[in-house]
Amino acid sequence: RKRLKGSATTIFETYLEQKSGFRILYTEEGDTKVIWFVSPHDKVSRLMKLIDDAKTRTTRQQVVPEAVIASLQHDRLIPSSQARREVLLDVVGNVPLKVYDVNNTNLEDIATNSWVPRL
Repeated sequence: RKRLKGSATTIFETYLEQKSGFRILYTEEGDTKVIWFVSPHDKVSRLMKLIDDAKTRTTRQQVVPEAVIASLQHDRLIPSSQARREVLLDVVGNVPLKVYDVNNTNLEDIATNSWVPRL
């Protein structure tokens, strides 16, 4: 695990394998790690800038008033315990980033062809 220098956002890289030279680029969002890219070493700096731009656009989001959140929770359109105030944006546009929930108990399942990620 190594923090990348030259980015406004705290971005980490780690080896996928020592022999392949591929890097996993990720950020930490609270207790969660968000893997943005698995990349060859020579593309890390360009992809780091894309992640930085996406995180900058994410922080510029308008804040939803508390009354709107309470109304959505009351109508059961969003769970009351998991009201999320930030939506991560994709690196190539202003669209929400698809985030798949994977924990360490699913790691062996990912290698199978039948695995389907949960959004």
